Amino acid sequence: MAFASIVLPAGLVDGLGSRVPWIVVMSLPVLFDAALGSLGASRQLRSLFSGTLVVFAAVAAMIVALLLNAPTPPGVLAAVSFALATLAGWVTGRRWWNVAATLSWFDVGVLIFLGISVLHLVVLGLGVGSLSRFHVLAVLPWGGSNYVAGVMVVMAFVLWSRRSLVPGARWAALAAGAVSVLTLSRGAFIALGAGLLVLLWDAGRTMLTRFLVRVSAMVLVGVGVLGFSEVTQQRSVGGYDPGSNVDARLSLFHMAWEAFVSSPFTGTGWLSLREPSKEILGADISYAHNFFLSFLQIGGLLGLAFIAVFCHFALRCWRTCVTLRPALIAGFAISMSDPFVESAVAGFVMWTILAYGTGTTTEVSAAEVNAFGTRRSRARRAESVTRRGPRRLAR
Repeated sequence: MAFASIVLPAGLVDGLGSRVPWIVVMSLPVLFDAALGSLGASRQLRSLFSGTLVVFAAVAAMIVALLLNAPTPPGVLAAVSFALATLAGWVTGRRWWNVAATLSWFDVGVLIFLGISVLHLVVLGLGVGSLSRFHVLAVLPWGGSNYVAGVMVVMAFVLWSRRSLVPGARWAALAAGAVSVLTLSRGAFIALGAGLLVLLWDAGRTMLTRFLVRVSAMVLVGVGVLGFSEVTQQRSVGGYDPGSNVDARLSLFHMAWEAFVSSPFTGTGWLSLREPSKEILGADISYAHNFFLSFLQIGGLLGLAFIAVFCHFALRCWRTCVTLRPALIAGFAISMSDPFVESAVAGFVMWTILAYGTGTTTEVSAAEVNAFGTRRSRARRAESVTRRGPRRLAR
């Protein structure tokens, strides 16, 4: 329900969905369910939600940063949305990992989310005369074109990792990736290229196959450079200067760093970049468009604590879950140039990935991976099929 709720139209209910993303609304029952489950306090439950207290402490640090910096109503809304979506993403990822060996309702939710988003973008693009115009119009209820494309790229890689279990996952992932490129989002294009590079680098069952695939991955880099140039050229149709976005981001980086230096212990708070960005860039911009600088600006050393926790789980996810590496690196890539982890939908997605990918402490290498995942996951799937039958929805 949480994944599927992302695509609900804004303003469906008065006061909900217009200013607050639907994923935040759905985070409440997700967290309430987890709280009820924790009353059992069984060993299995404690294992399922291991790491939750650390994530909660990291989120609490960002709420403290909010309280220490004269919070405004928009800042409170942004911080609370971030906190709820982050914690709900972590809980969702842990629960998903618990049934990862078989097709589950989590997979159905991702399919609904990506399928409706792709369909919505296709409908928006049918009457558009050019790709540059499509970039402007590719806005969904939960975000603008760059943001939407980035989230869809990351979720496409997540769904691709489930392709051996989820019918239609390959086609849905390919469609999401293709539509994301057509939005002409350069951040999403880089994220897609980074994810594909990692995907190919870890592919192959034999040493010879891995060598050939890795050589092709190097060729992909060259193709990506040409594709990036073409995307930039398409963005320039109509007299628009794509370089202005780069200059604006550099200005945001400088503003965020100056804000951190001015208040290194507590930062300058949520959405405090809006005032200086309006003065310098002529537009209210909420975040620094860079993961590290953004949280340093928001929370200072408190933000640094959040960065440390995020990077700790990201590193663990990279080591223990090879199949999610493309999604992880894609999300990290786009967070370097766009607000991603700070926001509700993308934050929910990224913490779901981290929780899912760190559900086990057993490290695996690329050599242990083939088209159907790791040896451990293949054994779990075989056991699951024996117990429950193939492709049965997990409860």
